[in-house]
Amino acid sequence: MPTNSNIKLVEERVRDGSDTSCIVREMGGNVDLVVVGRRHDTGCQALSGLAQWMEVPELGPLGDVLASQDFTAAASVLVIQQQIMKASHSSILN
Repeated sequence: MPTNSNIKLVEERVRDGSDTSCIVREMGGNVDLVVVGRRHDTGCQALSGLAQWMEVPELGPLGDVLASQDFTAAASVLVIQQQIMKASHSSILN
């Protein structure tokens, strides 16, 4: 399988929101694109405390960190959200 040296996936282990915030800020100048999810489990330890400081809740805790003035990289940020489908009327009746 051919490899592409232009794409790199990085996984980091964190204990709490403070660790997560530090890791995100440290990667600043090394990335061109950051993809983050918007909705997370409210009890997620890796994001603990970040929601309390959000200025733009529409972006979610990580998107907010990346959009803050503290994140100085010139990277694009893509915030994604899974749509949760409600049951349709016909499926309820059957």
